[in-house]
Amino acid sequence: MAFSFVHIADVHLDTPFKSRDENLRRFLRNSLRESFKAAIDLAISERVDALLIAGDFFDNDTLSFSTEKFILDVFKQLDKENINVFYAPGNHDPYGHSHRISKIPWPKNVYIFNQSNVEAVNVYDDNGNIKAVVLGAAHKSKNESRNIAEDFPKSKLNVPHIGLLHCLVLDTNTICDHERYAPCLIKDLEVKDYTYWALGHIHKRQELQKNKPIMYSGNIMGRNSKETGAKGGYLVRINDAGEVTYSFNELSHIRWEEIIVDNISNVTNYEELKKRIFEKIEQEILKYEFDGELLIKVSLKGQCPLRFEFDDIENITELEDDIKAYFGIFYVEVSVDDLKMSIEIDKYKNQPHVLSKALEIFDDIKEDDELLLKLKPENLAGISGKDDEETVIYLRSLLKGADMDIATYLLGGDKP
Repeated sequence: MAFSFVHIADVHLDTPFKSRDENLRRFLRNSLRESFKAAIDLAISERVDALLIAGDFFDNDTLSFSTEKFILDVFKQLDKENINVFYAPGNHDPYGHSHRISKIPWPKNVYIFNQSNVEAVNVYDDNGNIKAVVLGAAHKSKNESRNIAEDFPKSKLNVPHIGLLHCLVLDTNTICDHERYAPCLIKDLEVKDYTYWALGHIHKRQELQKNKPIMYSGNIMGRNSKETGAKGGYLVRINDAGEVTYSFNELSHIRWEEIIVDNISNVTNYEELKKRIFEKIEQEILKYEFDGELLIKVSLKGQCPLRFEFDDIENITELEDDIKAYFGIFYVEVSVDDLKMSIEIDKYKNQPHVLSKALEIFDDIKEDDELLLKLKPENLAGISGKDDEETVIYLRSLLKGADMDIATYLLGGDKP
């Protein structure tokens, strides 16, 4: 029997944006509401059966009265359209008597999974037939450590089963950026034989499995310069034969992007630096095809003769202002964390000092396959480690530019 829904997660309404810029904080707060409203509009325009929220809908400690009112108003809109809401709380909005989620007068169309044990909710059609089963569980604290996925029952009825859970799937490529809340493995989800898994917690959307999809929708809007790219949710349709189709829908009208500028090793004046940066931004902006508001982080990387000029915060601010004025971009952040002073490595070799000896040792390690393999850590992220030739190539890639880091460190960051 056909069933359709919008899958979103990690909305983080009223999250405390950390920028020192009050105008930016206000802009992001309003944009986040608009992004969530876009999810509501999508559900209504596509006439879906339900909206599924996989945790961290709001931040428990900072939820305002105005946002609470906004949430209830839009959910009542869905109720008028006969659209149900299924909501499985996460670590930022755990369910419990001391938390805000349990004190809000939710509309009748909103079903909150308020138990740490798994609950199954049948969804009926107008004739009283079961058209789908939505299963979920709540985080009961900010530090849920159980593998909740293991407790979900296997699919039994011949109707679509949809799992709704805020969790960390450990065998993904982005776990280092997230806390280990409700940890599980892909196999813990696969074995349940569900039609679709709607997951939350990881802020980057991922398709962990396409056949009987296991999906992270990602967060609904980037909150800072680390959360780049298109943000939104999935529109999911399950037909009468149980076949699933899904499409990602960008819901945020703002987008963070990082632009790396690393061709500045011979730049000796501000006008030339601006020219290189402007050229790179123009190249990148053409790729985005985005009608909303861009917020960009410009990361200056590598060697640059102007490195020490950026020790003065006013110079960074001047560059940010010039980029904003030239491109009409709402917000620009310039990062110089990976900018290095210009060093002629060769002139420090074969000299009677520590840096020379360190560079000599580095060159030996870089060229000696056996030594490289002896020095590698037991668990090497990013590679299996079973093939020595592959491992050596990978290790050499990690060492690229390390001689410059050694020189910069031993010279103490002082002007040469």
